[in-house]
Amino acid sequence: MADQLHRDLLTAAGREKVGGQVIQEWELSTVHRLYLSDGSSMICKIATSPFTGEAAVLRALNEHGAAVPHLHGYALRPQALGMLMDDLGDPIRPPTTAEASAAARAVHAIAPMPTLPAFDQQTLARLPEQALAALDALHRGPVSLTVFPAILVSRFQRRGSGR
Repeated sequence: MADQLHRDLLTAAGREKVGGQVIQEWELSTVHRLYLSDGSSMICKIATSPFTGEAAVLRALNEHGAAVPHLHGYALRPQALGMLMDDLGDPIRPPTTAEASAAARAVHAIAPMPTLPAFDQQTLARLPEQALAALDALHRGPVSLTVFPAILVSRFQRRGSGR
């Protein structure tokens, strides 16, 4: 599936892959650096639920001038999302807490997207505790990683919408 999404995205962008490397891989997504015939590179990310809405978020952030990679194209399939975006290169160092905080503030200052749930202050305050509980549940296992995050997101959406 990932190889076909790579090919579809590159064909739509009019680009030709000559090589690549895995940057990050886990059960719910993979990130590849694709080396192209013109000597440049792009990032291709393939994600499954609950991350298949990421392209819409990146598009909105791009439209508002946020400091995120430019999204060159995406393909949504029933079980996966493929995105082709700028390659920002390898990090020269980890961000400082102040830099990460400033980036988070800038991204979250953008107007909410009507298609995404908005969390109230109470729900946001509970997120760290819920994340730790989810991590603890994963350690106790066996829990399917393809099902568990969707359940977790569904619970956040219900709580965020006041249900």
